[in-house]
Amino acid sequence: MATRRIESPPEGARTFVQAMHAYFAEADPIKADEIAVLQLRSLQHHYKATLRLGDIKRIFAEMRGHLSC
Repeated sequence: MATRRIESPPEGARTFVQAMHAYFAEADPIKADEIAVLQLRSLQHHYKATLRLGDIKRIFAEMRGHLSC
C-alpha cells in the first residue's frame, strides 16, 4: 500500500502528537476513540481523500514507535 503524505500546519502537527500521547495514555477505549475522532475531523480539513477512524488509529500506532509514547 502506498504511503499518503498529509500536509498540515506545524501547530496542527503539535496538536496531533499531543492527542496521540493522550490516546495511548487513556485507559477507557471509548475516550481513546473520542480522541482519535477529533483528530480525524481535524485532518479532514487538510486532507481531501477519504480518511476513516481506522486510518487515524493506524497512524497513531505507526508513529508510536518513532515518538516514544
